[in-house]
Amino acid sequence: MIDTSEMNVVHVVFRREFWQLPGLVRGVEPGDTTRAGVVASHADFMLRWLSGHHSAEDVALWPVLADRVPDHLAALMTEQHQAAHEEIDAACPLLTRWRSTADVVVRESLARTLDRLHAVLMAHLDAEEQQMLPVAAEMLSTREWEHFLSVGRSGRISDLPLSIGMLRYETDPDRFRAMLADMPRPVRTVILHLATRSFRAHSERVYRSSEPPRVTDRDVH
Repeated sequence: MIDTSEMNVVHVVFRREFWQLPGLVRGVEPGDTTRAGVVASHADFMLRWLSGHHSAEDVALWPVLADRVPDHLAALMTEQHQAAHEEIDAACPLLTRWRSTADVVVRESLARTLDRLHAVLMAHLDAEEQQMLPVAAEMLSTREWEHFLSVGRSGRISDLPLSIGMLRYETDPDRFRAMLADMPRPVRTVILHLATRSFRAHSERVYRSSEPPRVTDRDVH
């Protein structure tokens, strides 16, 4: 059986950030294009990450599992991806308009779209973790899983420090070290330094705090 827990680590970031996004958008005052630009850049980063993650699954995970899982489960993953990307496609032009105007009407349309995306995404992550990943752990070979991970990690190099910082924030230190175990030590040292700086600066801009809300905070609000 393979270890699929790295997927759950990524999901924590998605759960945390897409929970916060609608509120961040609604918190921008009408006409405040400076703040709208900050929040819009964060939203763009997260939408790009989510799209890339789903693309990696569509290319390197679902096709491999298609003949090894029940038909209804494969169909569910495809349907949920489609529903999420309909909301992403709706959000992107609104995000572009709102970034430059901070218009209140556009802001509310964008926030409602992000609310819908969050709802769709949470249902998908729950189904993936509870139904698909246990099957994947049994059915995939180590080579197949590692290929999927390599595809999933092939995004923009410039996004890497912030992505790693976001992943590190709520991950058990031992689990996080295991995720980076294959990285040469000198490279790992540099990357972790950059990740710490990038995450802290990003959090200060977006959340006005170096310690933004965690996923567990959602359950007490």
